[in-house]
Amino acid sequence: MRDNVLLLIVAGLLVCTTTSYADSSKTSVFQGTEDEVFNAAVLAVQSKWHIVFLDRPSKTFSFEKSAKLGADQHCGVVVKGEADGVHVTLTSNWGVGGLAPQLFKAIQDELAEHKQPH
Repeated sequence: MRDNVLLLIVAGLLVCTTTSYADSSKTSVFQGTEDEVFNAAVLAVQSKWHIVFLDRPSKTFSFEKSAKLGADQHCGVVVKGEADGVHVTLTSNWGVGGLAPQLFKAIQDELAEHKQPH
């Protein structure tokens, strides 16, 4: 009986771990230059979270999202120009399921705001 309970606990942990890391990165494509999209991504993150590392030449940065309970979520962003547009990839130690749409919308909003004539 004890072995069966232990087996169920281990199986449950494996399912939870696999589920949480299955969605550890997402990519969205934006129109604009690499610099425009990178700057929009930085502004979008700065308005909500804490940037801990930024490297403009490689168009990468990392940030932390504070958790209400437990450890902070550590995230990375890579901006790379491709033939079909500028790809922004978000990665995280906890998965990006709910965070990716939030970030990508904020980047799009920043791009739209800076394209409007002042």
